[in-house]
Amino acid sequence: MRYVATLFTLLLTCITMHAQPTHPAITSWMLNTTGITGRHYVRGNPTPIVDTAKANCQLVQYSDNNAYVRCNGIPAYVIGPYLDGNPSTAVGRNYLFRIPLKPQVNSGVKTVVGLGHVAVLINGVPIYNYADARSYNNANIWHQNAIVFERAGFDCAKGHPAPIQTGPPGPGGGTQGQYHHHQDPSAFNIAKVKMSDVCDMYLADGLYVPDSTKHGPLIGFSFDGYPIYGAYGWVEVGGQRVVKRITPGYRLRSITDRTTLADGTKLTAAQYGPSIAQAALGSYAEDYEFVEGLGDLDVHNGRFCVTPEYPDGTYAYFATIDADGNSVYPYVIGPTYYGVVATDNFAVPGPGSTSTNVKITEQVTTYVPNTNTTDPSVTITSTAVLNGKADSPYTYTVTAEANVKETVSFALLAAPQGMTIDATTGVITWQKPVAGTHTVTVQASIVSAGKQYKATQTFSLVIESNDPLTITFRSDPALIGYEGSAYSYRVRARASDTTKRVTFRLADGAPSGMTLAMGTISWPSPVKGQYPITIVATIQGDTVTAQQSYTLEIKADTTTSVDERSALSTVTIFPNPAADILVVQVTTPMTESASVELVDAAGRVVRRATINQGSTMCFIDVQSMYAGAYIARITRKGDSVHLPVVISE
Repeated sequence: MRYVATLFTLLLTCITMHAQPTHPAITSWMLNTTGITGRHYVRGNPTPIVDTAKANCQLVQYSDNNAYVRCNGIPAYVIGPYLDGNPSTAVGRNYLFRIPLKPQVNSGVKTVVGLGHVAVLINGVPIYNYADARSYNNANIWHQNAIVFERAGFDCAKGHPAPIQTGPPGPGGGTQGQYHHHQDPSAFNIAKVKMSDVCDMYLADGLYVPDSTKHGPLIGFSFDGYPIYGAYGWVEVGGQRVVKRITPGYRLRSITDRTTLADGTKLTAAQYGPSIAQAALGSYAEDYEFVEGLGDLDVHNGRFCVTPEYPDGTYAYFATIDADGNSVYPYVIGPTYYGVVATDNFAVPGPGSTSTNVKITEQVTTYVPNTNTTDPSVTITSTAVLNGKADSPYTYTVTAEANVKETVSFALLAAPQGMTIDATTGVITWQKPVAGTHTVTVQASIVSAGKQYKATQTFSLVIESNDPLTITFRSDPALIGYEGSAYSYRVRARASDTTKRVTFRLADGAPSGMTLAMGTISWPSPVKGQYPITIVATIQGDTVTAQQSYTLEIKADTTTSVDERSALSTVTIFPNPAADILVVQVTTPMTESASVELVDAAGRVVRRATINQGSTMCFIDVQSMYAGAYIARITRKGDSVHLPVVISE
């Protein structure tokens, strides 16, 4: 009877999993399952205050035609302060948005993108258009660009609250407000050219960090049902798919005064805008013109394309930025929508009005992500040994725990030549280490009910040479790529004598089509499979060499989200060395939280933090820690990355 019951349970599980929805407009929302609340800064105090309103999304329901999303409009990243004197305080708004699951092209007169919320991010924060609701001389001709006129009031994440007309005073006597973004939801401090100094004292992040090596993440949905992506996407170049910064079709007009409109309309003197000396070009929407074919996007700031979540293609909008990482007009959605808009997402102005007019009048199903914590799992519990000496045997014992009574086995996925691991005991040995920096990835796995469950641990092993002239690799390769997406890795190394130049070459055995030139490995058309790669670094004019070896896995491109593929593939720690605050940041929106631990030389965890769902960074106070070398261990869904950290005096 127990066998029959177990078999029935397995069959029921399979049916349930099969019934899980796959539409990105249902599955991509950041559902708050841990009770994360918002946080905000108060002017003059760089310590965030924890709020009571829950962050991200609270409920997703769906029918055959619509997804219904309940959220407060509060992000998990720290917001505020608003240094332009904005009296509003962001409060939970209990939004109910409706996203059409079968978006339709509007073949008639396109709907104007108006004021207030026009779309919503996957963390439930509304998107507004370019405007700040004001025009020059209130003439409704020259409309102010909020990104210019309100920049001083944006927080580090480039957001701010709009006052709720009938709302009661908020905490501290301020007006209640609706937090929102007008532009790409990434922090000011990621750009090469500084547009605001608010992050200097009130450091925060945003929903994601633009990454030129990856397709931008799905960051939200427009109210016509079409997805919104981050700043980078796929384009075809010479028959190959490559990643490119997606550019708008708008540009600044070549005008020296504001006496005409972009369509050629000549204005009367009473209709003239301010001089360019009074307000720089770009301060008003009418300073821009659309030029067909100028950029990648159409007049709506979108295009039809293939994306990770829509392998068969979809129309999609893009949050546009310039080469320096700063937002560019029209920022998210152009003056009009491409598709038929679900207009009940817009609130009717007036006293007592709700945040939207959406009402559920059809049968719906509540979306429950497949987060069954009783599934078999394995976790690597040991901390990597990151240093060694050339020609002196290196050892590191990997330990792991499983939540079921199954035997754990170990394997090396990336390792220098000559390094081995005992599949049963997890002992890594390298009898004759070679000087240099070597990427190591170890896998722990179990097999339960015929299915493999695994966890990985990645770290850089620095082997110091006994020779006074050495080469040290100072970069880690990307270990995973995707079929059809160009792979690249910028190799960095230096000699102990910094006056010496280091050159690179690929050792024999690299896949066909892969090249290494000017210090960069390139493979325009990766083919699915696993490939051992060895980079040989040589000091020019000398015989001293070092090697970096790893296994590159090229996976088939699927509809799996960018987050699930590479959440920990790009981790940055700064400053390093650190004396006061240590910041750990990833580039991809985190649909699930990651834990961060600082481990001392004795293997003790001395600090803990979390990169929360919906955020990209965490802060660790290291002021009271002893100076020395530590390891930062970042773990998410069984995978971990170990990075060296130095705490200074």
